[in-house]
Amino acid sequence: FVQTRYSRSVRYDSPVMGGFQVAVLYAAGNDQPAAGTTAQQIPNGRQATEIGLRYAAGPLTLAYANVAQGAQTNGTGWYALGSGAGAAKTSANVFSASYTMGATTLHAGMNDGNRLAAGTGGVAVDSKGSNVAITHNIGAIGLMAGMRSQKVGAVESKVTGFRADYNLSKTAALYIGYESYDNGAATANETTATSIGLRKSF
Repeated sequence: FVQTRYSRSVRYDSPVMGGFQVAVLYAAGNDQPAAGTTAQQIPNGRQATEIGLRYAAGPLTLAYANVAQGAQTNGTGWYALGSGAGAAKTSANVFSASYTMGATTLHAGMNDGNRLAAGTGGVAVDSKGSNVAITHNIGAIGLMAGMRSQKVGAVESKVTGFRADYNLSKTAALYIGYESYDNGAATANETTATSIGLRKSF
């Protein structure tokens, strides 16, 4: 939806109480200097507020987040998109849930709000999406499958993916995956990809 890296911010994470936890972030932003100028001692950026709620107890995990970013009124600022115009205020809500039954976990999520999109000249456009997925473990084998859709304005993109991991150890795994992606464009909109590899974590 939005930029999620900030030059200056303050964040509070509450302790977990009865499975609930709250997180709040505020970034002051800066709407004055133009991008790339010598006066840019403090990086230009949109003001932002993030609020997160999470509940995790037993097999159930629920989460909600709101990410809001202020308008960019300086037409020569970093987010002016080269058009001499600013950028609109945006706000997005994200929900997710998962439920574990033995070796199987069900996942679902949805999002709704508005965002800046390429070619819109800084005007916010409606964006909403949903996803469902399932993961299942059989000994050293981990299986994953998921479907996701996202509609921005009148264009809806969809992706479906499958993957199997064979865990060689706690830090290494062989994997094979397949993905089908439709970007919603009128022509040349579908792509597929197959991946095979070795993943190593440290």
